[in-house]
Formats: sequence, structure tokens, C-alpha cells
Amino acid sequence: MATMLDCRRVQPLLSEYVDGALSEETAWDVKMHVASCAVCQRVADDFAGTAELLGGLAHVEPSANFESVLAARLADLSVKPHRPSLREQVSEWWYARGSVGRPALASAAAFAFVVPLIMVTLTLRQGAVDAVNGTAVVKQSNAAASPASDAEALERLYDDHAAYSSSLLLGDSSAVLTPADSRL
Repeated sequence: MATMLDCRRVQPLLSEYVDGALSEETAWDVKMHVASCAVCQRVADDFAGTAELLGGLAHVEPSANFESVLAARLADLSVKPHRPSLREQVSEWWYARGSVGRPALASAAAFAFVVPLIMVTLTLRQGAVDAVNGTAVVKQSNAAASPASDAEALERLYDDHAAYSSSLLLGDSSAVLTPADSRL
């Protein structure tokens, strides 16, 4: 009975056994093993069937100028090498870096994405808090407001805006939209 050790030793020799390229002694050992092992017999039969199919194919000769045409095509390729695309260049760079640069690059990309996301979230949250506080203040001031205090509040807002816009380098862009009389 054949063992796995025998199969491991014999299977690499089966192709040469089918072709008749083994020494007489080695061929006899392989033949004895194949006679007692169904798995190796099946592999040897497959090799024999493949050799028979390949033997039935017509022999094709290359054309007389095959070598010169091949040499010309290879010369064209060496003169005009393939220029890699941007995707290929990035891919080559990425894999050339190996595992050393990848964690640092991934960390930098994550940082570059997360920091602006956090800042936007905090800005929106602060805006929502200001909006809530502002509406509460407006409601309170509306409840106790008189027409005179509304005019004073509006005047204070206008003065604040004028002070801010004068500090800008290019001036107030909304000045185009305001009337000539600054108190209207």
C-alpha cells in the first residue's frame, strides 16, 4: 500500500515517467507505486492524455522573417517606452514606500479630514447656541421694547457695522447698497 511520503516523492516524477525520460531503476519504482496508488495513477493518466493530445497537433513553423519582425517590434518598444499614467505613478509610489510610510500617510489624511470636520461642527454648534440666545434676547427686548429703544438699538447696530467695515482693507462692500443719507 502506498503512503503519503511515497506520493510526495513520486508525483514530481510522473511527467517524466509518462514521457519515458526516467532511468530504468527510477521508472520501475514509479511504476510500482502507480500500480498501487489510485491518485498517482489518475495523475499519470492525465499526463498521458495531455501528451497524446499535444502529439496530435500539427507542427507550425514560423515565417522566414519572423525574427526580424520581432526584433523590429522590440526595438520600437525600447525606443518608445510606456509612459505610466498618474494612477500608475501613484500606485508605484505607494507600494514602493512599503509599510513604513503608509501608517504616517493614513494618519495625516485622517487628521486633515477630521480637524476641519470638528471645526465646522463646533462653529455650527456655536452658531446654534448664539441663535438660541439671540432669539431669547430679541424676545425679551421685544417684550419690553418701546419704539424709541428700537431706534436706539438700530442706530447702535449701524454704528458697530460702520466701525467694523472701516477696519477692512478694501472698505465696506455693502456701502454700495446704502443710501447717501447714512441715517436712513
